[in-house]
Amino acid sequence: MEQSILTALEIKRRLVKRRLTFFDIREDIANLTSLYDHVSALEKAAQILLRSQIRRLIHIVADLAAQLEERTNVQQTNWIAVLDCFDDSDSSSVTNNSESISWAEEFLEKIETQFVIGAGGFGSCTKVLFGGKLPMAFKIVSRQRISRLKQAAGDKVFASMTQSRYLCRYYACIAVEDYYLSMQEYIRGIDLQKCVKSQSALPVNVCRVVLAQLGHALRYLQLKGFIHRDIKPSNIMIMQGCRIKLIDYDTAKICTGKYERGPLKSYIRKTFTEFCDCESAGTLMYLAPEIIKRACYGRASDWCSDDGILRDLIVESDLDGDRVSGDADLNSLSRRLMCKDVYKRITVARFSEFQEHPFFKTIDWTRIEKGKEPLESFALLNTMLDRRSNGRWSPKREVLVIKARRRKRIVDVNSQTVTNEALFTYLSEALREMMGRSALTDESISEGDLSEPTDVFYSEVQKPSLTIVDYRFKSKSPAPPY
Repeated sequence: MEQSILTALEIKRRLVKRRLTFFDIREDIANLTSLYDHVSALEKAAQILLRSQIRRLIHIVADLAAQLEERTNVQQTNWIAVLDCFDDSDSSSVTNNSESISWAEEFLEKIETQFVIGAGGFGSCTKVLFGGKLPMAFKIVSRQRISRLKQAAGDKVFASMTQSRYLCRYYACIAVEDYYLSMQEYIRGIDLQKCVKSQSALPVNVCRVVLAQLGHALRYLQLKGFIHRDIKPSNIMIMQGCRIKLIDYDTAKICTGKYERGPLKSYIRKTFTEFCDCESAGTLMYLAPEIIKRACYGRASDWCSDDGILRDLIVESDLDGDRVSGDADLNSLSRRLMCKDVYKRITVARFSEFQEHPFFKTIDWTRIEKGKEPLESFALLNTMLDRRSNGRWSPKREVLVIKARRRKRIVDVNSQTVTNEALFTYLSEALREMMGRSALTDESISEGDLSEPTDVFYSEVQKPSLTIVDYRFKSKSPAPPY
């Protein structure tokens, strides 16, 4: 629903500014159609809701699009045929889904609390054992900290749309009387902020592989339709072998995603200035200039945060803030990421420039994208992580010291009543299957039961077969400039 609303708002803005072309409308409808193909295989209710939104949008813009095509003298689209592709005759078949939340109470009973592993401005995160054996991270956020329903439901949308090796996975989300609860992947590593505090500057080779993975994480995130808005060292977990995962999506914002294969000019354009709502979220040290000035912003703001991470990890500054690192390629990359002109900044719209930058000349991108093996040795991790008897790594307890002002008590969630609010509820397919199987057979559970296939980038996958849409927008004339 958010994607269709963002698309409609963008069409309205360009119409008011007299910049709207037939090609904009074609691209936007095609992009929503590809999203529809994606959700059709996931959730029936989401499929029907999105189909209804697309039908309404086509009804609104069809006449305008036809006039623009006629005046531009290009092959005209049969918008009636496009509308017929989104038949809503089975909309009444969707039933109330409230019964699916009955698993929540059983789920909470299986949680065995261990110790607090982190705390921030929104809430605390505790290590728990699920079913007495499976380690997970249990995040608890007070309802008083999040007043807007849209923000409270944001991480549930995020969890249902993302599945990447670079992102911390969500297994379940539940709302109780006083808290929002989420069960997440337990990451066997530490955040980069602790590394920086223990060692003034990280080795260049470590910084290189970390930044390369972070670039891929941001690319994936923004193709899926999200701006993180709080990229900083404490939200990046590093594990043995220098593999990283991005965490903490409390401030994430839904933006226009890219679901259609191939270049989309409308998507590229919205990379820089999609929103003009004066919102400011994140940590001041890592905010992009346009966010600080409350100017229009887009996905490009996340990439500016990469430069702040570079400064923290490896680049030392003098009193005037000038770079004193001797690595010319590093300084060059830093300038491109921090560029005040968003149209010249390296972003997801110019990801090839990021990959081809001289700073990454020694990076094997195929190994970064597809492999699971260690990328780089980092001696500091050996002093901050312990290897357990089962061969797995975990952070040392003394490393997980929580500052007094952020120290959180462990909340007894079993005393809370589950509210059965579907908007704030999520259960991953892997956890659903594991709970059902263990209930039927009483078999033991393991971390392997929660493994799910990760999404790969669009360039690596076969084009999916379309479920309902056989029509694609084609023009014999070149696309007009925007």
